[in-house]
Amino acid sequence: MSVVTTLASNPSARVTAVILAGGRGSRMHGQDKGLLALDGRPLVEHVLERVRPQVDEVVISANRNLDRYASYNLRVVPDVVHGHPGPLAGLLSAMRQIDDGLIQLVPCDSPAVSRQLVARLKTPLLENAARIALPDDGVRLQPLFSLLDVSLRENLEHAVRRGELKAVRWMTDQKHIQVDFSDTAGSFINLNTPDEFHGYHYGT
Repeated sequence: MSVVTTLASNPSARVTAVILAGGRGSRMHGQDKGLLALDGRPLVEHVLERVRPQVDEVVISANRNLDRYASYNLRVVPDVVHGHPGPLAGLLSAMRQIDDGLIQLVPCDSPAVSRQLVARLKTPLLENAARIALPDDGVRLQPLFSLLDVSLRENLEHAVRRGELKAVRWMTDQKHIQVDFSDTAGSFINLNTPDEFHGYHYGT
């Protein structure tokens, strides 16, 4: 694998979206959330429709139904750490497959993700020479929608090995910039439970 270089200061840095679909879905009775049908299509398709035009490549982080996800003609990367330890493990697995550039994280259960997410994160990331751009929806940080420099891979490797698996804690320990998304707070909605899923109207 190539030596990872820091490209966050390069406006033409390649951006790879990593769709996080590797969780247990425990609050959804163990169902694979990315494949639940919303408005006649799997949730992951709604996410893909919005994210794909913003990036150079899309990778799916998944631990189940790998063939289903691979049917979208995308790279599918399972966790290298066993036991479904969380999204940082999925990010690390993807980072091991991506040599350089930036990674845009997106959860598989967020059908309203902003169509300007990458653009709004990338500019302040570059201007501040940061390594992570963290969206702030006006109430809380949204680490699973962050834009990150791939050169953080070694740092993340050490954190995961130490058992540090809280995404927001690890990210805020790095050189980061918080980006105001309070005007589009609804774009960060996650459909985590059956009530949230069945009560959601796509397009709202």
